[in-house]
Amino acid sequence: MTFEAPNKVIIDKARLLCNGVEILVKEKLVFVGNNKTSIIDNEFHNCVGGLVIANSPLPFGCGILLEGVSRYQSNSQEVERLAREILREFAE
Repeated sequence: MTFEAPNKVIIDKARLLCNGVEILVKEKLVFVGNNKTSIIDNEFHNCVGGLVIANSPLPFGCGILLEGVSRYQSNSQEVERLAREILREFAE
């Protein structure tokens, strides 16, 4: 993860788990495992959030809003493969 002051965070590689939602990040790919959403090679500017996963009745500026994402659901083989690959690279 790289912080570029004053307003930029770059996540090159990660496995993020929050409230039952798994997000895998590798280079220019973001994969939301719970609903098999792939987001490739995106940049967002002047947004409150780049990728927002929520059911929000209030409108706000974001790059991508994913609503209705299932939580605590078993993952597909593709998600498990990518998670193992990312974790293996962290160990190196």
